[in-house]
Amino acid sequence: MATENQLTPADLAVKHIVQLMINDPRLAYLIGPGSQSFDLLTDAWATCMGEPVDAFRERLTGKLKPQPLPRIGDECTTVDAELLHRMSLLNEGVLDLDELVNHFIGLGLEAEESKRDTQTEELF
Repeated sequence: MATENQLTPADLAVKHIVQLMINDPRLAYLIGPGSQSFDLLTDAWATCMGEPVDAFRERLTGKLKPQPLPRIGDECTTVDAELLHRMSLLNEGVLDLDELVNHFIGLGLEAEESKRDTQTEELF
């Protein structure tokens, strides 16, 4: 069993990723049980720690809480139609959700450009 001082940079990288999988359910979903990444990581860490691989995998799997990631095109949030309508009335009559999102992104970009221009003027 390796102590913290005996760990190589590769060992520390494996340890870090394993800990991230425990802390981040999305990462556990992407590279968790059933993936080649999971097999390679758990084999490397169990070997480093001098622990049977199957026992470590079982223990680690019990700590993981995999959470699927939304895919492009999947509905990630629900927008209240009434709220969308009221927002569109306040913002130049934009009614479509995509147009509304683009509108607010545009406002944010304008604000950032204005801030950047002000900072640039201050430099000269």
